[in-house]
Amino acid sequence: MLIRTVSMFLWLFLIGSLGVGEVGAAQGDGPAWKPFRSEAGRFVVDMPGTPKVEHRQRRSFIGDIGIHIFVGLEHPDRYTVEYSDLPGLAVTFAGHGTIYNHAKGELLLKTLGKEKSFEKVTLNGLEGVRLIYETPLMNTHPTMHGEAYMFLVDKRLYVIDATVSIEHSQDKAHEFFKSFRVESN
Repeated sequence: MLIRTVSMFLWLFLIGSLGVGEVGAAQGDGPAWKPFRSEAGRFVVDMPGTPKVEHRQRRSFIGDIGIHIFVGLEHPDRYTVEYSDLPGLAVTFAGHGTIYNHAKGELLLKTLGKEKSFEKVTLNGLEGVRLIYETPLMNTHPTMHGEAYMFLVDKRLYVIDATVSIEHSQDKAHEFFKSFRVESN
């Protein structure tokens, strides 16, 4: 009788363990990460799945700007590359610092983010700035950690942004950033 009880307990434990393992594996599955190339944007980056592509026009202090946005989602994490071609006079007269500060303000406003740090960096041979921020807890997502790199290459502004759940590892975000490359003409 004791052997039967122990056997039954072990059997239930094994079945339960297998079920938990399968559920855990299913939750971790997301879109496959693969290289994405934008010919018009002249960049390559690894993203989860095929990114959603958006185009917007925005009036700004430097004139009308076309913004091209590429978004990869791995719920609840979001990986974004944006680029905008800026008027040459704006780059010349406003300068890098003003453009980066304006882009930072737009990003924090859009995400309701709170700035943690903003500093000059070099990533993959590109000189620019890195913004680290947090977004508040919302109905649709937990508190998120945000990290964005901004680079001005000639008259093109790139904003590479990863917003990941604080509970998640930031390893994927760092791999995302390390994979970003601007291609020459």
